[in-house]
Amino acid sequence: GSISTTEFTTTATFYVVSGLTPSAIYYCKVRTNCSYDNHSAWSSDLCVRMPAALPYICDFEDVQEQNAWQIVNGNYVNKWYIGNAVSNGGDYSLYISSDGGVTNTYSVYQNYNFVNSYVWAYRDIYFDPSDSVYSLSFDYRGAGGTSSQYSAFTNVYIGSPTIPNGSTVPDGLTALETSLSGMPAWTTKTYTLDHAHSGLQRLYFFWRNTCWTVSNPP
Repeated sequence: GSISTTEFTTTATFYVVSGLTPSAIYYCKVRTNCSYDNHSAWSSDLCVRMPAALPYICDFEDVQEQNAWQIVNGNYVNKWYIGNAVSNGGDYSLYISSDGGVTNTYSVYQNYNFVNSYVWAYRDIYFDPSDSVYSLSFDYRGAGGTSSQYSAFTNVYIGSPTIPNGSTVPDGLTALETSLSGMPAWTTKTYTLDHAHSGLQRLYFFWRNTCWTVSNPP
């Protein structure tokens, strides 16, 4: 595809850029303009992912949409990937893997030591305030399991954009699912969201495993 660039000059502490395309990805650089012919070096690229607009459908087949998802994996052994190890009708999906995305399997050991994993994947979506109710659905599969002490499951949240990290769930999120597991075959989950979720929202998928045993697929 083609790439176009635009340069802006401002003395303000923020700058509003209009005419951006929903669901697109933009890259920004900044530098200090000291004088007519004296500038600092450009910064590294700052990636800006535009929120998806409704109606929104994601099957992970489009590379640009793959890149619009943000993943926080940390140093855990089990991580989120968008790849082709498993799919539901297409070639790609978002899934947990302990081997770099090669397979849709998880592990509870790293270098022969028992380890937990807490990883996040999320996408920003703009819910038009002119609508009063919204329908959200996704296809899911995952065995895992829950018990009083040890568990392996997915939680799904929606709420204001923030950057999650590790086992802590950010304040103010609405839990759509907690302890989602026990579904080794593809299942469609459907939710109705009211007008309280209008405007910019972030859809979060949170995988955690704190169990001694494994029940694949994650």
